[in-house]
Amino acid sequence: VYCGPNDTQAGQMAASALMEMLPDGGKVVIIEGFPGSAPQINRDAGFLGVMQKHPEFEILEIQTANWSTADAMNVMESYMSKYPEIDVVYSHFDLATLAAIQAAEGTGRADDIIFLSVDGTQGALDKIAEGGCFKFTAMQDFSLSTELQYLVALAHLNGQGDSLDKMIYVPYICIEQ
Repeated sequence: VYCGPNDTQAGQMAASALMEMLPDGGKVVIIEGFPGSAPQINRDAGFLGVMQKHPEFEILEIQTANWSTADAMNVMESYMSKYPEIDVVYSHFDLATLAAIQAAEGTGRADDIIFLSVDGTQGALDKIAEGGCFKFTAMQDFSLSTELQYLVALAHLNGQGDSLDKMIYVPYICIEQ
């Protein structure tokens, strides 16, 4: 039994939030997690699945940051030098977004870009609460996740594991300005 976040849903939520923030479209860059990992694959699938239905959005480039803030900083610096116009940065993880914002601030362009992410770390929540360019994160509900995982384990220990769904998704929480 899998009991945890639905990363495809997180990507879809970020894309849907973007549609509301920028209904006329824009130029998007993406900073991914580690290539081939389930969160990387599914967060891309959710986000890009929505984006492909909206030609008003142009995906300029997708690069990996390997779940590393240092790599995310390098990726964003690369994007900033390559593309004179970036409207949106979608990152697979909040720490990448925070690093990308720092890189964009170094060029004076951060306030012109919408930053979206996944995870709901305290740093992301604080930055979103400040206002500014970090507009959205899909937050994992760790409290509910822990409770459900405990109940799944208990059901297995009590011999009721066969009656459970094999995929139990814990919904994400939208955090946005």
